[in-house]
Amino acid sequence: MSPEILPDKNTLPANIQLEVYEHGGHLGFISGHLLKPQYWLEHRIIQYFKTFNLMIRDNTMTNETRETLQQEWHTLQNNCAHSETLALIIKLVAIIICLIGFIDHHSSLLIALLLLILWLQEAIWKTFQSRTEQRLLAIEKAWADSDNGSALCFYSNWTKSRPGIKRLIADYLLSAVRPTVAYPYIVLLPVSLAA
Repeated sequence: MSPEILPDKNTLPANIQLEVYEHGGHLGFISGHLLKPQYWLEHRIIQYFKTFNLMIRDNTMTNETRETLQQEWHTLQNNCAHSETLALIIKLVAIIICLIGFIDHHSSLLIALLLLILWLQEAIWKTFQSRTEQRLLAIEKAWADSDNGSALCFYSNWTKSRPGIKRLIADYLLSAVRPTVAYPYIVLLPVSLAA
């Protein structure tokens, strides 16, 4: 990439920080190994927010830092709401697949398999959403307790506690049996197999 295509730092808004690196060119760099990949962006976000944690710990938090924390909360809250919408869309797709299968007399086994895949996908989605919810609760607790030192730790906490593949599958299965995820699949699966 040539320097001519980069924006001029002085023309960027105050809330935009331009970072240019000598090597690379993509935010999704992956290192680690197959079962426990590490992503460059997650580590960079941790480094970026450590400066906020230092300001909080040293009682030098500015209004801008407080606004950043509030923006994080709002962003995560919007992500939770968006996740809930997408989970409902997955449920609707499952119902539509079931209806199409009945109308067109498709294989009951095929319909059941598609429903199981959608159920698992929703469980994975809900597992991710629960991590966002945990972070929202931590931000709210930090603000309520006036202990803002732990307020910006979403990615660092996830990186430190990232489960192995067995634990991740267990989390997905636990999400799958939650009533809000299991419905309508526990109704549609037996109906699709009976047809």
